[in-house]
This record gives sequence, structure tokens and C-alpha cells, in this order.
Amino acid sequence: MKIEEYLSSFQSEIVNIFGPMLKKIPEIDDPIIYVDGGANFKIADRGISLGDNDSYTGKLDHILPTEKEFSDLSFALKHCQKFNQVKLYGFLGGRRDHELMNMGEVHHFLAPLRNKKVLFDHEIISLSKGKFSIKHDGLFSIFVFESVELTLSGDVKFTVKNNQLKPFSSQGLSNESTGDIHIETSGPCFIFLI
Repeated sequence: MKIEEYLSSFQSEIVNIFGPMLKKIPEIDDPIIYVDGGANFKIADRGISLGDNDSYTGKLDHILPTEKEFSDLSFALKHCQKFNQVKLYGFLGGRRDHELMNMGEVHHFLAPLRNKKVLFDHEIISLSKGKFSIKHDGLFSIFVFESVELTLSGDVKFTVKNNQLKPFSSQGLSNESTGDIHIETSGPCFIFLI
């Protein structure tokens, strides 16, 4: 079965993508894409697998070339635009260069979209342009890959009103929330939950 056929058979607003650093299978009912080594955690008769077989030795449903100019994750994300939320499991905790590139691919995925979320193991929330409300009790930091206009309000220690957040700056470092975080952003941003 092709990835497009598999994903179009679901009415869900959420898609899950399992990556090679997955430690534990989460309890989920939504569609699953296994990216290469994430297929080591394949649940019988659930999901579709893809990749170039550099971290999985079994048979994947969709084999990608080993010599390519894109990652297995970016290929999977290209097929997930219809979903409001993408949950990534197993894409943190490995090589730092891979983590950063995965965040870059998520940034590129979200850039043309509106009101979409991508979650990395419930540790990082990535948002497209739009308005969002998030619940969090504790520290958090916000960073961006390119300048965005950002408004931050709610149960937060430091509010921001129509401020330009610069790429990789410390402007969004170490804020604190006791409940609701309201964010309006003109482009993709990443929220690290601490």
C-alpha cells in the first residue's frame, strides 16, 4: 500500500511518526508512520513503514534511495499536511546534528501552513503561523529559525506583545507558565517544555 492511500483512509486530525530513537511505544489510536529504525517497534497490522534501511534491517513498506538530498523524516512529513497535529516519537536523544536537522525539517514543513502543531516526544512543541493555546506548568523557552512577529500571553511570567523574535536569540529563553500559554505567531516557532 502506498503512503498516500494509507493516510487518506483515516479521518483523524492526528498522525504519529515513530523514529529510530524510540524507547517505548505510546498508546495511540491514530495512524502511524514508521521511519526506518522506528519500524523496530511496529505494531502488528498497524501503520506503514518507510526509509532507506540505514537503521532497520527488516523489510520496509516503502524503500527510499540511500543516495538522496532529503531525510526519511522530510519524506514522511510531506505526506502529513492534511493533519492538524503531527506527533513525533523517537527523533530526540541521538546525534545532535540529527536533532537539529529534524527541527529544521519540521520548520520547513510548517512554514507554508497555518494552525498546525508538531510535537517532539512531548518535550518540544512546534507551531506554524497562527493562534494557539497550550497548557503547561513550569519553565519553557521559545526559539525560531527565522524572524517572526510573536505575541505571548496567558498565565506566563513574561508576556510579549507584537514583538519580533530573532533567530536563535535568547529573547525567548526561560519563561515560566502556571497554566495557559497563548501564542500568536507569524511563522514557525519551537517551544521547549522544561
